[in-house]
Amino acid sequence: LRPARYDDEVRIFTGMNQLAKARIGFEYRIESEAGVLTTGFTEHAFTDPSGRVIRPPGALRSKLQRVKDAL
Repeated sequence: LRPARYDDEVRIFTGMNQLAKARIGFEYRIESEAGVLTTGFTEHAFTDPSGRVIRPPGALRSKLQRVKDAL
């Protein structure tokens, strides 16, 4: 891992690495000319307006599944 400096041009790559019943995960890689600066991941839950975890609507899940399958 390396530091980025002010005015460095960086590239951010992201991909979906998980699609569960009520959760989606992404992984990240940040690079510069010097190489990989850092990597990471996040997990997100689908929730209703009150914050209760729910499954995503079927149409959205189908679209997300197609994206994941294409990776």
